[in-house]
Amino acid sequence: MIRLDENFRLDNDDRCYILQERKIVKNGENKGAERWENVCCPSTLESALKTYRDLLLKRRSAADKALNIERLIYLIKEQDKQFLQGLTKVLKETGCEGH
Repeated sequence: MIRLDENFRLDNDDRCYILQERKIVKNGENKGAERWENVCCPSTLESALKTYRDLLLKRRSAADKALNIERLIYLIKEQDKQFLQGLTKVLKETGCEGH
């Protein structure tokens, strides 16, 4: 299991990677409980990471209704920077850095 951030992680089986998002149950007897919901099941790690990046970018740009191209480029660069920092941290923690 690879933890991408506090709300996303990657799991996998023999056939695919599974991008999962953390959700908090809002109603019912399990209200407040944490669960992990499958977002997609890409066949490659590269595709899983691209999907994660694109999903975060779409959510950030959707929140800004008056987004112009300069702001979009800035958001992409910032998202890539944060993503690479997080990935580097995961690689260090798992001893996979430099492989």
